Amino acid sequence: MASVCAMEFVGPCRLVGFRADGSPIGGPPQEAWVQIFATAAGQNVNTMSALSTIFSQAAIDRYAIKLGQEVCYASQADTDGRQCRLEAKASSFRAAEGGRPSMALLNETWHWVEGNHGPRLAATIRPNATKVGGRTMEITNAPVIGEESVAEGTWYAFEKQRDGVNRDAGIYYDSVEAPPGVDLADEEQLRAAILCARGDSVWINPDRVMKDIWSASTTEDESRRKYLNQLSSHDDALVERDTWDLATVEPADGLRPGERIVLAFDGGKTDDSTALLAMRVRDRLVQPLALWEKPDGPAGKNWEVDGTEVNDMVGHVFRKYTVVAFFADVAGWEGWVADWSETYGKDLLIKASGKSSVGFDMRANQREITTEHMAMVGAIEAQALPHVRDYSLTRHTMNARKRPNKYGIGFGKESRESKLKIDLYATMVIAWIALRRLTESGKLKPQKRPGTLQTRGGF
Repeated sequence: MASVCAMEFVGPCRLVGFRADGSPIGGPPQEAWVQIFATAAGQNVNTMSALSTIFSQAAIDRYAIKLGQEVCYASQADTDGRQCRLEAKASSFRAAEGGRPSMALLNETWHWVEGNHGPRLAATIRPNATKVGGRTMEITNAPVIGEESVAEGTWYAFEKQRDGVNRDAGIYYDSVEAPPGVDLADEEQLRAAILCARGDSVWINPDRVMKDIWSASTTEDESRRKYLNQLSSHDDALVERDTWDLATVEPADGLRPGERIVLAFDGGKTDDSTALLAMRVRDRLVQPLALWEKPDGPAGKNWEVDGTEVNDMVGHVFRKYTVVAFFADVAGWEGWVADWSETYGKDLLIKASGKSSVGFDMRANQREITTEHMAMVGAIEAQALPHVRDYSLTRHTMNARKRPNKYGIGFGKESRESKLKIDLYATMVIAWIALRRLTESGKLKPQKRPGTLQTRGGF
């Protein structure tokens, strides 16, 4: 990161044009002002102290670089001698107000939490850079999901950008992670995982790292976050990310037209997401079919899900697949659910309730929901619930938290007002219940397959 800061300080770090052969031409920023932030001043020492070993004497002479422990100055020799500044900044969000950084480095943002005003500091730095066309860059260990750190917020924003829920905000997210399912006690697996996660950081010695991982003073959570770059789940998380990823299948192995599915629906109106999800009958494969989710920022103002669009999608699913059960949470969607029951009820093998072919009230089925939810979590932990790779489903599953009740362990959001949605996870629970009821009903017969011609006696 000191190298990146040095380039932003005096180097040709901005695209200014192209050569005749199409190769890019780099030039300096309009005003080079590099700021380095951390939650503690000591974290900046590592970056600042490295600068003295980066600049050659020729660079120092050419750019008139004056190195300091907290502030460095230079003169931009490639232009008109504009002054350049590189500085380590205090962690105060008030002190950061009014800066004009061409580049700001945010150091170890998994530590930037509400307790040390980290999110407020980040919310000050980013607009400062934006106003002058500057850049911000975060470096961090993998965050703990649920701590609401700046690093977690950036990951969350990138996931929604990648899912297409939010507009492209220009976030580039790079994480070199070890694959899921690594057994930390297996020396061969662990060595390979460390080599994978370290990337080109060739100075990291796997043998030394393994000793630390096996130390009684290092928790598995720390080892996976700091050495394997794997996201860590919150203490109240229902599903570990590593466990979830092991049962992931590629979209090419997902649902095919005509296959038998149970369909599940969980609806919101404005803030909560609206989800439509299928579970394949023959192997319990989970595949989200549609998600309507409120975008963050200005695009979310006055946003509301379009019921007609949802209804059209339900019709499309019934035409494309063989839907044998359809359970839809009724809250807020009573009219639509009644229409679906009337339209599709005759084609379903079981009813969602005694009153409706489709309507399933999650408010009135706590015992069944809790019991079946625990069974579903057990299937996930046993890698017996395959799911098509879908970032939204993963995000909602990782957001789900344990909620004990008198029947066992239920599920819920981080908090009532949390922006971390779990609606696809809730829809998966509904689909699980639908398939379990269908299986126990005895109405599920083997799906007919195309006949084959058999010959006997030479005919």
